Formats: sequence, C-alpha cells, structure tokens
Amino acid sequence: MFAWLESIIQHDYPPGAKWTTHRPKECLNAVLGRPPHPDDANFDTVWPQYVRDVLDASGQRHTHNDTCFKKLKLAMGRLSPKERDELCRFNLPAETRDRTVMDEEGAILPKRTDPMMCGHNTTTSAACQCNTDTKFVGSGWVGMAMSVYMSSYTAKATIESAIVLSALAAAIEAAELKGDQLTDEIEQSRLVLRRTLNIMVGRRELSGQQVAA
Repeated sequence: MFAWLESIIQHDYPPGAKWTTHRPKECLNAVLGRPPHPDDANFDTVWPQYVRDVLDASGQRHTHNDTCFKKLKLAMGRLSPKERDELCRFNLPAETRDRTVMDEEGAILPKRTDPMMCGHNTTTSAACQCNTDTKFVGSGWVGMAMSVYMSSYTAKATIESAIVLSALAAAIEAAELKGDQLTDEIEQSRLVLRRTLNIMVGRRELSGQQVAA
C-alpha cells in the first residue's frame, strides 16, 4: 500500500529535471501550451522537465505569503523567518522522510524529500497545468475535515455553459481584432484568458446577497 501511495502522491520534483527559474518562457509555455504527447519519440526525456515547468510556473512549491497568516493579528513583515515557519497555517515546512511510514497512532506519514512542496500527482498536475494539494485521507478528523471542505465547494454557485461559451467567443473576437499588435503567442493566450474571465464575470447575474458576500 505504501508503494502505491508513493506512486500517486509526490512531495518533490521529478528526478532529472532542472531548476526552471531561469527559464521563464518555458515555464509559461508549460501552463499555456499542450503537454508532450505520449507517442512522441522523446517523450520519456521531455516529460520530467515539462512536469517541473508546470510545478514551478503554478507555484506548487510553497512560499510564505500573507495568506499563510491571515488569521493572525500580525502582518507577515513583522514575523521572523523562524516565526513564519512555525505559524504558517498550512503547516509548512513539513517534516521530511525518505519513505512512507505509519506512526504509533496509526496515521500514515507520506514520503517527503522537499519540506515546502505541496502534495501533487504528476499526471494530474501536468494535465490540468495548475497547482494542487493532494493528500491521503484515511479516517478520523482528516476525513471529517474533508467532508466539510467538499460540502463547501459543491455548494458554490456555478456558471452556465452558455455564459462561458459566449464569453469565450467574445474574447477570441476581441483578440483577433488586436492580433496585428500582438505577435507573441504567450501574450495572445494571456489576452484571451483575461478577456474571457472579465466577460464571464460581467455577464453573470448576481443577487444582492451574493454581491454583498
């Protein structure tokens, strides 16, 4: 079972992939472009680097920010590095271990080689091109917390497909009109995405209570 958990939930970067901080364009291409195709001859070579580009571009590795301490009365700027590590509400950095183990109380502690890396599934991260927080949920208080968390998300209001499609069509039309001014594919993609989101919000009908909330 531990081997299975380690195969689907990772807390580190893919082995062999390079640090991508000095490759900003490649990172953006990873979240704006298409993943490598499994039928490509060099798929096994480019896949680990592609996954790392996605993880870096989407912020999969945690860095402290104001959100970590929003329930405290103190601003992050007034906390020392040690205090930030101790008070982060995401409990990061976490304890590292070279293999998955079970403690005396029966809790499963996953393998973790990077103390600041949130749990992720390689295939899911690469396919969805976004950050995730993948955890193993057994029972007890973690299972109860998951039930509350999932209930809150499923109760959120949804946006109708007609609104989404009309917003996307309007965004593409606006981008085409501005196409002569933009030659960079990344900027074109960012423009379409930004316009789509803005139009979706503008065309969605909200009640007074929703606006107040």
